Amino acid sequence: MNVASNISIGWLLGDVGRLLRKLIDRRLGAIGLTRAQWQALGNMRRCGPMTQAALAEMLEVETATIARLIDRLEAAGWVARRPDPRDRRVKLVSPTAKAEAIMDEVGQIGQRLQEDMLADMDVEARQNLHASLSTIKARLVSLLENQ
Repeated sequence: MNVASNISIGWLLGDVGRLLRKLIDRRLGAIGLTRAQWQALGNMRRCGPMTQAALAEMLEVETATIARLIDRLEAAGWVARRPDPRDRRVKLVSPTAKAEAIMDEVGQIGQRLQEDMLADMDVEARQNLHASLSTIKARLVSLLENQ
């Protein structure tokens, strides 16, 4: 029996994710962002201005955690808090022009990382990996919805 068969797929996926997160943090650090900050900015860019609570839910973190993250982003000029026009008690968070200006560079960093990560795989292997991971994801979503 080869060694690879002794490693569970769940553990391997988790370890790949851990290593990928470390590399993302390292590469984003060169432009002054962390992975968590990038994820927050990316979600705001994709979904538009949102409450801290909505962002916390998207990132699967506690509201206190997101508040500290938004405080750091705001202090660095990456985001702005503005009153919600429908309810002045609520603050909406959105990326600033400074954040918008760097998001293309962040995307390029992510693209380079993906290319580096998959460099040893040909096009067919990449397509098969994508299909397999998509199948696993769909199954996990189904399992979550039915429990």
